[in-house]
Amino acid sequence: MRSTVVVTVLCTLVVLLFDATVSSAGSIAYSLGAGYVDESPHGLGLASLGVSKLAWRYFEVTADVAYMHFDRGTVSFRCFDGPCPESHLKTSVIPVSIGLAGYLRGPRRSGPYGEFSPSLVVNRWSMEGGAWNERFTNVTAGLKVGLGGRVAIFENGRLDLGVLYLLSGSGEIEDRAVRDATGRFDGLTEVVPFARLSITL
Repeated sequence: MRSTVVVTVLCTLVVLLFDATVSSAGSIAYSLGAGYVDESPHGLGLASLGVSKLAWRYFEVTADVAYMHFDRGTVSFRCFDGPCPESHLKTSVIPVSIGLAGYLRGPRRSGPYGEFSPSLVVNRWSMEGGAWNERFTNVTAGLKVGLGGRVAIFENGRLDLGVLYLLSGSGEIEDRAVRDATGRFDGLTEVVPFARLSITL
C-alpha cells in the first residue's frame, strides 16, 4: 500500500511539472522501454514508461517509472531442533526517476546520448511457504545513468539503444531473523542493456 501511494504521488508531481511547462518552448515525447536483466536466479527483465520535454537545444528533462522483478528462490531460517523451514523469496523493484538527457546532435537527430537521473526506489519483498509468509516494502534513494545511441526512425519517432546502470540502497528489514535468513537485501546494482521507443507529440 505504501509503495502504491509513493509511486502515485511521484507520478502526479511529474504530470504537474510537465503540464505547468506545456505552453513553453519545447516538444513533449512519450516513451516505452525494455531491458535485459542478467540476474541469477530468475531475473525477469525491466520495463519502463517515460515522458520527456525539450529544455535546451541539446537537453531534455526526463521522468520515468520502471519495473523489475526477481525470483530469488528458497531461503532457510536458523533452527536448533528439527528441520529448518524454507520460504520462497520474490523481489520487485520500482525506480521512479527525474533527470536530464543530453544528445550530441540534439534529440531529433541520430547520434550518441547520455542520461543522468536521481531516483526514488520502491523495494518490495515477499516470502511465502514454510513457517513464514511476510511482505516488506521500503523506499530508498537511487540513481540511473545511461549511455547509448539514438536512431531517428521516422519524423516523430526515435529509437534509443544503450546501457543503463541502476543503483539503489536496500532499505532496512526490521525482523532480524528474516535479515539473517535472506542475506540478499543489499540493494540494486544492475547493468541493463536497454531499448526505448520515443514518440514526440
